[in-house]
Amino acid sequence: MGNIWMPGQPEKVHRERINAVVIVHRETKRILGFLLNDPFAHSLRSPEVDVIELNNAHELDLWRKRHREQAKLENEEQEYIRLQKETPTRNALRKQLRERVQNAPNAASRQAAESALKCLEFMESRKKRYFDTFHVQEAYEDANKAVGETIVSKIMENK
Repeated sequence: MGNIWMPGQPEKVHRERINAVVIVHRETKRILGFLLNDPFAHSLRSPEVDVIELNNAHELDLWRKRHREQAKLENEEQEYIRLQKETPTRNALRKQLRERVQNAPNAASRQAAESALKCLEFMESRKKRYFDTFHVQEAYEDANKAVGETIVSKIMENK
């Protein structure tokens, strides 16, 4: 019967083997990166580093998710440290601007100080820096998927 599927027969599951590995630090369990499954990747294996072969797309997606979570956590830690360093300076600047608003000799000076204070508050409300991990294969898939979706939407508009 070949490639014909008949009701009552078990379905054939076609799984494409993924040709990738993930590099993980053994002690910290930190994901160091993704590489093609080739001799170079396996040459990185050492007492400190694990090279884990990924067998299918599901495993790759799981490791990518872990990598994103790791990057998000590291980014939040760096953001916290940055804010701790900048907070005293921001507070001092805010105090000076409030004093200038109260002691302004004229309306123009008062308005300039109020504007600077509003600008500082706006910047603080948007102080979080945005960070995302980048996976080349996902970008490639997204770019190709978008092209296909555009073509389908153009075809379906006329119907």
